[in-house]
Amino acid sequence: MNDNSLIRFIALNIAVLCIGLSLIQLGAAKDFEDYVSVPAYIDNVSSEIRYSRKGAKTEYTFDVHWFYEGTEHITTKKTYVDAPDYNLSEVRVNPATMEMSLGSVQGSIDGALLTAGVSAISLFIWLIFFLFSKNRKKEVLGNCNISIGIGIVGLPICLLCTYAVLSDSRYYSSAPPIIMLDICFAISLLAGILVKKTVRKCFA
Repeated sequence: MNDNSLIRFIALNIAVLCIGLSLIQLGAAKDFEDYVSVPAYIDNVSSEIRYSRKGAKTEYTFDVHWFYEGTEHITTKKTYVDAPDYNLSEVRVNPATMEMSLGSVQGSIDGALLTAGVSAISLFIWLIFFLFSKNRKKEVLGNCNISIGIGIVGLPICLLCTYAVLSDSRYYSSAPPIIMLDICFAISLLAGILVKKTVRKCFA
């Protein structure tokens, strides 16, 4: 695989991953439509530096106090990304399940638009390098074979993990990332097959 082919392959995989992220975020935005906003605040914020092979990262732990129908609830949260919002004044709660979330409809939509934009840029980069490729058919078919292989290997394994997670209500919160992987592997498999068939017809 030459440099141009490698760049195209990386760009295409980034695009597929971002499409999967966008779909997950749009799904989350749809789910948040059933949530209601309630007053909340945070306290007991603590931080700890954890070390791994990827380097050091700060883990924040904090309590979210939220009020629903006159009753105070406390949910402990952890985050590795950013420090908690000390000015937090409200959270979203699902009345049916009493599940509390710091997310929102608008936040999920904004995230979906951002990842969709990254996907569009990646596809544009792929297209530019594809147009200037000297051996389009061979290189694209090679990428398609890799994409199909990734889908064939990854999708069944990920689907089994999804089934295991959804079979136990204790692990429901871990389902979205795994479902995202399901979508990405499925897109990788289907896109590889469709593009491979199209390329063969175009260059026949």
